[in-house]
Amino acid sequence: MVDSMHMKAPNPQGAMLWRWLNQASEAWVEVNLADLTAAEGAAVGGLVRSGQFQLRQQVDARGGPDEPHVRATCVVTGDFKQALLRALRGAVPEFSDRLVVYPASTAQYRLSGAGVATQAEIRQFGGGAFEEDFLAKSLGFAIPGVVQITDLQYLPPETPKAPEPPEAAADPPAPGLSESDGPAKAAARRTFAWPVPRTEGHVAAYHAARKSEYLTLGRDVLDDKTGAQDQFKKVFGPSAIARALTEKLGTNVHRACRAQDVLKTHTYRNLIQPLIRQPPRKPVDWDEMIAGRVGEDLPEILEEIPFEDEQA
Repeated sequence: MVDSMHMKAPNPQGAMLWRWLNQASEAWVEVNLADLTAAEGAAVGGLVRSGQFQLRQQVDARGGPDEPHVRATCVVTGDFKQALLRALRGAVPEFSDRLVVYPASTAQYRLSGAGVATQAEIRQFGGGAFEEDFLAKSLGFAIPGVVQITDLQYLPPETPKAPEPPEAAADPPAPGLSESDGPAKAAARRTFAWPVPRTEGHVAAYHAARKSEYLTLGRDVLDDKTGAQDQFKKVFGPSAIARALTEKLGTNVHRACRAQDVLKTHTYRNLIQPLIRQPPRKPVDWDEMIAGRVGEDLPEILEEIPFEDEQA
């Protein structure tokens, strides 16, 4: 007797889903989305929407005429299109509702945690028309979009085309611009704010580069040494960090960094601010950082005591 349950007509969509899910791994794999057939594109899109795949892709985002142009690297899963717009507006405070996103054709994909589990399940059944049809029906849903922005760059303003020579006398130049300043210079002077994800990276790097000094000064603060907190603020206060970042990065694209920008970052709030409070308290993981410190300096008094050779 023939089992009629397994005599289903082939489901092309299910077969494609099965193939992509079966060949995927937990490592990132590059794919050119523009080279995919319609069926392949639908399969990959369905696996992302159902949360089986994560997609890592670079996007360009533009706002209105006076808003920035940014390039972001995002890791997404689920029905992410609206979530991506919300994430970009949250990361770039200058963006209004007029936001257009241009994804790159090249992306990377990998199995999510749910995808690993689903892959293990389908491999137990070995494939076939019935299983492929079942897979297509079981993955016909979309989870809420999840977006993580892993890198964000402000791109320089585009130089506008030179205007046609005016027939009548030109209006006087705007305040702050000389008569020799043209549209290109005016555009170049447009600078943008400091989005929190971007600022966080720079503040974290500033802190990491001065880790030894941070631990030394921080320990003096917690030991309540005279003047220790003032010395700590000279290096790690929000204004000091903002000045250092402005000197390092300039103001061609960003405006000058401000203390308020630094105050919003995770590194400042968790690792620096506790030592500036009154009274100061230990930052997050302080004891572990002290325990892991390498190359502790000897007290200065020991430098004056010669070590004797025991064999002399």
